[in-house]
Amino acid sequence: MKRKIAVNTRFLISNKLEGIGTYTHQVLQRLVKQMPEVEFHFLFDRDYSEEFIYADNVIAHKLSPQARHPFLWYLWFEFSLTKWLKENQVDLFLSLDSFLALKSETKTLLVIHDLAFEHYPKHTPFLVRKYYQYFFPKYAKKATKIFAVSKFTKQDLITKYKIKENKINIAYCGVSEVYKPLDKVKQQELRNIISKGNPYFISIGSLNPRKNTIRVVKAFNLFKEENKSSKHKLLIVGAKAWETNNLYKEINNSEYRKDIIILGHLPPTKLSKYLASSESLIFPSLFEGFGIPIIEAYKCKIPVITANVSSTKEIGKGASILVDPKNVSEIKNAMNQVANDEKLTVSVLENREKKLLEYNWNKTTSVFKTELLKYLK
Repeated sequence: MKRKIAVNTRFLISNKLEGIGTYTHQVLQRLVKQMPEVEFHFLFDRDYSEEFIYADNVIAHKLSPQARHPFLWYLWFEFSLTKWLKENQVDLFLSLDSFLALKSETKTLLVIHDLAFEHYPKHTPFLVRKYYQYFFPKYAKKATKIFAVSKFTKQDLITKYKIKENKINIAYCGVSEVYKPLDKVKQQELRNIISKGNPYFISIGSLNPRKNTIRVVKAFNLFKEENKSSKHKLLIVGAKAWETNNLYKEINNSEYRKDIIILGHLPPTKLSKYLASSESLIFPSLFEGFGIPIIEAYKCKIPVITANVSSTKEIGKGASILVDPKNVSEIKNAMNQVANDEKLTVSVLENREKKLLEYNWNKTTSVFKTELLKYLK
């Protein structure tokens, strides 16, 4: 009899893969092909795209309701999902978005990306925050096994929720194959389209207070004031999330508003080229479970300015310019450093290569496969 694994695939949404969705996509597209003897049941909360049915051993199901609100999360996980798991008698349930079904008796392997809401509660909408703070400790204790996406997140789970160390594996994020460096000619061709031929810094991430984009704008304003002849632009890439009024006010009041380009969400094929043609990635997030844009920039061989806190310190150490994310002057000084020194040091390049070997989707998938096989014996 074929072994069966049910998978929470709520975040596999066509043309909207960010963060958790990217992680889910990159792991599952490899995992199902490496385990052809297993029957995978993908559980969606809406109509799904065939692009996510990666192999013949994948069977898709749509469970209602669409789980995009705390009340609907509860209904989906504790009723629809729990009922489905009970009726279908699968061997394991794999959830890659930090949620699970508390009422289910099915063994569950759970990915937890971060506990940002514990550290910056005001940066999460009220109902969402309350839901996370109530349920996530229960999820962590209920899970049969936990995968954390960084050493930092693992330690955070141990410290905050008193989870035993041996219950947590680390399964890092990786980099999509679409991210790669561009030669000088192609970079300039793209800059001609994007920024009228001028160099630009790029900020990537959904627009919410935790991503700290407002301080990136403030630092850019200071950079332009100090470098009057500079033609640098600032590209802001990311979907609008919440509490963006202050950010847009800062942008609209900027003396250099014409040099700030807001692009919204970009698909990886486009984002990779925009990133590879930039002067530097600026990613001083206040808190991250990992920070995928950092290693995407490593792959593109672009300088990185990131925060000396949470997991970005772990991912960036030795390979990025680390700054205090709350210090606008430090971010501005890092911009100056990048703008006035085009060459990355040999040690930085070597450290990036080592990190890219560690932060690799094939290696991450291997971690999942090894653990799943243990529970299927």
